[in-house]
Amino acid sequence: VIEFHPVVNLMLKGENSQKQRTSVRYSTNNPLWDPVEVFYFILENLENPIIISVVSRNSSETYSLGLTQLALSNVTDIPTYLHLPLTLANGKISDSEIVVEVSFSDVANVHVTQTIHEFERYQPITGWGHNFLPTDPGRWSNANRNAFFKTLDDAERELIEGWDVLEGWGPSIGWLYATFFTDITWYGTASLTTYVRRRSWTRIVRPSSAVFGNLPRPENITLLSTTENTSQVQNGNEQLPLPPNPNSNQTSNSTLPSPPSV
Repeated sequence: VIEFHPVVNLMLKGENSQKQRTSVRYSTNNPLWDPVEVFYFILENLENPIIISVVSRNSSETYSLGLTQLALSNVTDIPTYLHLPLTLANGKISDSEIVVEVSFSDVANVHVTQTIHEFERYQPITGWGHNFLPTDPGRWSNANRNAFFKTLDDAERELIEGWDVLEGWGPSIGWLYATFFTDITWYGTASLTTYVRRRSWTRIVRPSSAVFGNLPRPENITLLSTTENTSQVQNGNEQLPLPPNPNSNQTSNSTLPSPPSV
């Protein structure tokens, strides 16, 4: 059985490129982000597209599942829902697509919640704390838990620059428990086999006028869902491997839900 764990990368092209990434949807080739995930991009103009690539990650390899782009200059109705077909490496349009909602906001009205995670390990003598093993990835991670850091300062440096803090860091939920840092499932209570725990910290920020000045509005993209096709696609200059397919005649024909009326 081949399992796919899709994640979507978004990159606003231009002189000051901006990159965002969704969380991973595990063991599915028809992922749905529910609740939806929202990403902000600061636009210098509407000419630079947002490149959207869908990849599947496992412990050893990354497979490309499709590539498309969002041409902001073609967006007329706000907000709008777009069905963007994914393109294969040979230039053909696949049966898969990604659905996004696009809207604009004035910079002054944008408030963003930033999230990081704190981790602790259980030791038999000292209990819960920051006495990590040499192989542990770090005390802090980003929101998607795909990048770890030793200190809070290191974690903050990975956040998008140019934001004024309105509300400082505070814990948003209680501790969640698991056996390993990389576990998919985390539990609300500890057990005899849970050796690590994490909690989320959030803060509220807004774009800094000192950095963004009179730039145009940021782009707010809400990722709703995708349908995936297990095919190879060219991602920039990087050729990602074709995922294994036990039956080349099988593709995903899942139907996307209709977006709400706007």
